[in-house]
Amino acid sequence: MMTDTTSLTIEIDADIDLELERHAIATGHTKPEVVRDVLAEWLQDQDDYRDAVAITARREPSSGSAEVRRRLGLED
Repeated sequence: MMTDTTSLTIEIDADIDLELERHAIATGHTKPEVVRDVLAEWLQDQDDYRDAVAITARREPSSGSAEVRRRLGLED
């Protein structure tokens, strides 16, 4: 289901366009679908990165995976 949309025009190198076309064909998607999905994922990754930086800046105590497994009773 599409929400309100807007158009965006970008210039890309011919080799990137070729790879985009190949990927779109291989996955059965259109080039705009691939670009929308990749852009949405990248934006989410950026949000996650900013969140991680903010959490790290708080300098709160943390636990390693071995400690977390021990606390949860998941030790081997």
